[in-house]
Amino acid sequence: MGCSERDLSLFNLPIDEKQQILAATISDKWFRLVEEAAVQCKKRRFIKEKENVKKRQALEEKNAQ
Repeated sequence: MGCSERDLSLFNLPIDEKQQILAATISDKWFRLVEEAAVQCKKRRFIKEKENVKKRQALEEKNAQ
């Protein structure tokens, strides 16, 4: 898997070239897809970050005892 395919899959965007061409022919649609995917990716990263902070805090509390 190449870098662009990996990035598209992270954003849950079409990896198939035919789907990309179809979405890109309507540039407004493609822009909205990319914009929404970026928002969702940021949300997932934020949630993951919060989970990691909680795990770190729990580990620190456990080690302090």
